[in-house]
Amino acid sequence: MQPIITNSADGAQVWSFDGAKLMLAETLSQQQVKCSAAITRSDNLMLVFLTGQQEITCRVYESTLKRDVLLKEVTYTMPHPVESFTLSHYGTLIQLHCNVQRPLDNFFLVDTLSGSIVASMYSTIRLAGFRSISWPYCLSEDEDYVLFQDGWLLCLRKYDLTSRSLKDYGYLSAIPRDQPWRLVAYHFTSSLKVSSDSLDKYSIVLCIPSLGGSPGYAIVYKLSQFAELSPAEIEVGRTTNTKPTEISDKIMVKPYMHCMTTTCDAFVFKPSESGAWFLLLEKTDVDTSKANNYYGGTILRHYCIINKATTLVTDGKSYVHDFSIKPVAPADRNALTSGTTNSLKTLTEVFVVICGVVPPKVCSYVVMLTNLDRKNISAELQKDINFGNMPTNSISWDVAGRYLLLRGEAGMNGDSRILRPIISNEPKYLAKGTIHSRTHAIFSPRGDVLMYLVTKPRFTVDNGIEIFDMNLKSLAVQPFEALSSAYFIPYCKADYDTVGFAEEVEGVYLSAIKTETKKYVPPSQRKK
Repeated sequence: MQPIITNSADGAQVWSFDGAKLMLAETLSQQQVKCSAAITRSDNLMLVFLTGQQEITCRVYESTLKRDVLLKEVTYTMPHPVESFTLSHYGTLIQLHCNVQRPLDNFFLVDTLSGSIVASMYSTIRLAGFRSISWPYCLSEDEDYVLFQDGWLLCLRKYDLTSRSLKDYGYLSAIPRDQPWRLVAYHFTSSLKVSSDSLDKYSIVLCIPSLGGSPGYAIVYKLSQFAELSPAEIEVGRTTNTKPTEISDKIMVKPYMHCMTTTCDAFVFKPSESGAWFLLLEKTDVDTSKANNYYGGTILRHYCIINKATTLVTDGKSYVHDFSIKPVAPADRNALTSGTTNSLKTLTEVFVVICGVVPPKVCSYVVMLTNLDRKNISAELQKDINFGNMPTNSISWDVAGRYLLLRGEAGMNGDSRILRPIISNEPKYLAKGTIHSRTHAIFSPRGDVLMYLVTKPRFTVDNGIEIFDMNLKSLAVQPFEALSSAYFIPYCKADYDTVGFAEEVEGVYLSAIKTETKKYVPPSQRKK
């Protein structure tokens, strides 16, 4: 049985797919509220959802496939009505957005199991529609560190599980020395899972959008660069009216690495699983270059923090429709997370980019990490395979990184292709079909079926989910009213030990069945 969470006018529900039909298993809440899932540090399933305007319920189960064993359930009341929330990686903390006005705080960081508030602030980051980061608190992968902007300061806290509280770690300037104040975006890289004498467990990526036609900045700091400040110095840095010149020598330090970007309004950040590199997309609403792209301007860069090098992947002439990093194979992931990279010696990570005029070009790139059994690890970026031009603009992977789904929406006629990428060789083809007017597509945890969604607000009619097999044959359909989201509940390690991944589908080489891509015709000019 494949359990699925849906959030619709019928409330937050759990559905089960048995391979042939969808069945309603449980209604978690009668309200149309978000329900989030996480796999805890102890390898249990956690579900968190609203049961009232101010009430949050958290349930912990034995595992995803053993939801009949409820280990814990808690419900607590927050001080204000909750508008939305997000759950941390292991479910330790919840970040809440409450619809209140100053002087009340509208963002809260809450310990999930106790309901205690560990931090709060007032921020306009969501109200201003700041797309680079929609939540003011940024959490590290292991939930040990919390990062946020307070005035000119970029504040780093360490979460203490014993006392369930945040402890001061250090401060840096969120704004370069010669720049005026603004809201910025900030991210943790994935934890560094390879040896390095020069890097810390995490690096901080600070993304500073353009202001008044000036360039933007992408800056990388190490955790060890954050400075201690006295309470008086913290108060100086919290203001946004004047530059904190009296503490500038402490907080405005030379970054580990940085890059001046072109004029950009927002960034899209995607880290590698190894923690050795990341991708950063710079976006503008209006393309002022000679390319004059309809969707705006984009530039994609590869940042290798191991080599301290930045490489241009796309130069702005070709619009980037989507880009995605392939999940590391389960065996390699286990070696990385357990710290036994000496047995690997080398690790190859892959990402795919869709860019260019319609039908756009699809290309794969490889990042080869070598000498993993030594201290002098090196990384090399190479362009791998050009898949060709395809009417697609969306990328999805299965959790094991075996299959790649390329979809075409928003005027690209619903083209869907399931591929099995092979490094240094053309990909193998599993299926191709046309599935119109869908907003999302998700692989199941086992990698044996796909779920296509039609959700609001993009579509206000025909909302629902449809399950397809790996040949893109429809297996089950379930309509919903006002469906806002749906997803497969992730599996715990114990679940994979019980059922494993689905048997891998071999596929055939694209060259054996390749057909010519016809000239793209906009929908308005197509014959009825």
